[in-house]
Amino acid sequence: MSKEWLQQRQVQSAPLAVGGRTIVLESRAVILRWPFGGGIWGRPTAVLVTADGQTSRIPITDVTRQALWSVAGFGIAAGLISILYSYRKKGRDK
Repeated sequence: MSKEWLQQRQVQSAPLAVGGRTIVLESRAVILRWPFGGGIWGRPTAVLVTADGQTSRIPITDVTRQALWSVAGFGIAAGLISILYSYRKKGRDK
């Protein structure tokens, strides 16, 4: 087995010519390798558009990822508030 059990790569698709423009999709891949298998998690990061000799990079915002982090943050905050509230309530009941 390779020493690199965790890798991160920036990968690009094959160029696609559409209406005088060349489009290349860019994504980030995280690769996990174990002795019995592994897994790949990829997400799109940008679209590269080449027109008239100029290339522009259009970033892709992953709103699902942002929503998941927001939900996790609210869950942690709610858990901490409930713990603090229960400690305060126990202190008043004595």
